[in-house]
Order: sequence, then C-alpha cells, then structure tokens
Amino acid sequence: MVRIAKSYKDDQKPDQAKQIIDDALTVAQRNPDLRGRRQVLMGITFTLQSTGQSEFLPPTLNQALESIRAHLKSQSEEEISWTITQALQVTDLLIANGQKPHATALLNQVLPEIRSLRSTQFLAEKVYLLSQAATQYAAVGQASQAKAILATAQSTAQALKPSPFLDNAFAQVAIGYVKNGQLQTARELANRIKTRVDREQVFQAIAMHYVKSGNVDQAVKLARSLSTAKNLTLTDIVRHYLVNKQYDQALKIAQRENVQGVLSDIALAYAEAGKSEQALRVAKSVKPLSNNPAHLDWLMPALARSFAQQGQFEQALQVAQAIKDKQYKSQALTAIAAQYIAKDRVANRSKATEVLDQALKVASSIK
Repeated sequence: MVRIAKSYKDDQKPDQAKQIIDDALTVAQRNPDLRGRRQVLMGITFTLQSTGQSEFLPPTLNQALESIRAHLKSQSEEEISWTITQALQVTDLLIANGQKPHATALLNQVLPEIRSLRSTQFLAEKVYLLSQAATQYAAVGQASQAKAILATAQSTAQALKPSPFLDNAFAQVAIGYVKNGQLQTARELANRIKTRVDREQVFQAIAMHYVKSGNVDQAVKLARSLSTAKNLTLTDIVRHYLVNKQYDQALKIAQRENVQGVLSDIALAYAEAGKSEQALRVAKSVKPLSNNPAHLDWLMPALARSFAQQGQFEQALQVAQAIKDKQYKSQALTAIAAQYIAKDRVANRSKATEVLDQALKVASSIK
C-alpha cells in the first residue's frame, strides 16, 4: 500500500497518497497481536523512509511511539528487549528526519530499561543495545552521555563469559566510540579484539569517520591496510561520494584503487544525474564477471532515460535496442516514450506511440 501511495505522490496526487497511508495505518491498528501490530507499523515507517515519503512519517511514528511507551514496563524480559530494539529503530528514524528532541526524549525513556536488563536470550544483547543507544546520543549532540554509556557497555562486555559473540560485542562498543569521536579509545579496544573480521569492522568505521571529516587520504590509507574489509571499506568510501553527488571524486578513487563491483553504481549515479556521456563511458569500462553479454542490462533503462531527458533520443534508442534482456529493454523503451511525451505531447505523439508499440511487443514476447 505504501508503494501505491508513492505512485500517487509521483503523479502529483497527494490527497490520494495520504488516504492510502491512512488506510494502511487503520489496517495495522486492527491487528490484535501487539508485536505483530508494531511490526506492521515499523514496516510502514521504514518503507515510507526508503521511498522518500517523509511527509507521511509523523503519524506513523506517533502510533509506533504510543505502542512502545504504553507497553515498555508491562512485559516480560524477552518482550522488553524486543520493544527496546524497536524503540531504538524509531529513534534512528526520528534523528534522520531532524526530530532530535523527540529522539532524545525516547532515548531517555528507554535507557533505564536497557540498564535494568538482566537475562536475555543472547548474552551480549545488553552490550549491543547500550552501544546503539550511545551512538544515538552522540548523533543528537550529547557526547558526554554517549561516552558514559559506552564505558558501561565496555565494562558489561568485559564481565561476560567467553563466547563466539564476545569479540563482536567489543567491536560494537568500539564502533560506538568512533561515532562519538573517541578514535584513540576505539583503536585501543579494536587492537584487543582477536577476531580479524570483528577487528576490521572497527577500522572500517574509523576510515569512514576520516572520510566524513574530509580526510580522504587517511581513510584510503587505512582501507589499504585491511585484509578482509579492504574492498568493502573502499566501496563505502566511493558510495559516500556518490551520496554527496561528488561523482568524479568517486570515480577517481574507484579507478585508482581498483575497487571491485562499484563502477556500475557510479555509472548509474551519473545517469540519474543527467550525465549521460559519463555514465556510458563508465558502463563500457565495467568488466563482466562472466561471459554474460547482458550483465549490465539492469543499468540500461536508467541510461536510456538519461539520454532521452537530455533530448538525445537517437542515443537513447541505441542504448535500448542493444539491451538483451527483454524486461529491461521494454522498460528502457517505455522510459524513452515517456520522455517524448514530456518534451512535447502533441509534436511527439506519433513517435511516442511508435516506441510504446515496440515496448509492448518486447514485453509480450517475454515467456
């Protein structure tokens, strides 16, 4: 239902979109099972966030918050742990949407419940929850509170019996230190972690801290030193620049460091930014992992749309006609037809119809 609302929103029909969201919330509230009802509300919330419908988030978040606050103290230990996890997920969304006072209020309510947890199904769960809460306090600007909570999380982890999850618990605490700006403390704790995968998680977080602070050379140097997380960390660095629309910088790092599996993402970012020629050039440089000639067909509809949006319909059609996968070919042709109409509905009607007929023919042949 949320994705249907997105379609109405994209068609400039906000009233219909809002009605769909209201209907979805009504259906969720009819669920007699508390956990199930809250899961549905959280699902609606995350989908709204991921589809860019933040204007519809407040009522959904309010309903989720009401459910959490009303039942936080009236549950078993296991149920409280589950509720705390969901509360911290809501807090993340509140922070992401600039509602820091509401996020802080919820954190202040949840923190005593985390501290009082005694026995949970997973021994290290209290450490994870404390580390997550500390990270969120850091995100709302309460660094001293975050520092104190992380110290508690670390001492809690040190008191645990040895287990396969202990190193990962320490890694989560160390990542919390990174996000609170305590890099030296994070490094010291990371160097005491025996498991390489868990240890490199911390250094990956430190590298991203460097990038966000503008110290990309230091971030890349640290990434190069890693073993299991080298390519993953470099990929995260590249994607940081893509998110911030610094496409040329992303491409420079990807090519210089030979980052695997990220060039297609850069090509897509160029295409969606209307930089068709750059997108095509990067796409042609992507080496297939196998002899599959259609390995980049998923990218081609965006590239065809990009050319068409620039009025370069001949190039757009060339891209579309070269697509091997029929589903993607149909999508590309449909996107081109839509741009013909967008440019000039009257003058381009016959051409749009012709291209749509091609798209329909291709789609009809899919078995």
